Amino acid sequence: MEHNPLLGTWKLISATAINPDGTVDPEVYGPNPTGYITYTPEGRMMVIFSKRDRLALTGDIRSPFSKEIQSLPPQECLQAFSTFNAYAGIYTIEGNKVNYLH
Repeated sequence: MEHNPLLGTWKLISATAINPDGTVDPEVYGPNPTGYITYTPEGRMMVIFSKRDRLALTGDIRSPFSKEIQSLPPQECLQAFSTFNAYAGIYTIEGNKVNYLH
């Protein structure tokens, strides 16, 4: 990627979802979500974002892979995992379009 205007880390200012049925949710992660996306010169990207008013877990959970997370009420786990997202992958640029490859 010769001239890549995306290089670096960008702060999220809004999140909009386009649902499979074509409807649009302009505040899928609520007003003023928090997050970042990073693009590297090697063609890798990573993103992390959540609702700004996301509730903290009630237990002392240091990892989603810990056994302690199993002791939380199911509704609390649902809330925690439905208000946060992260992913990473490879990207290419074609004109003014960014393509993400998993």
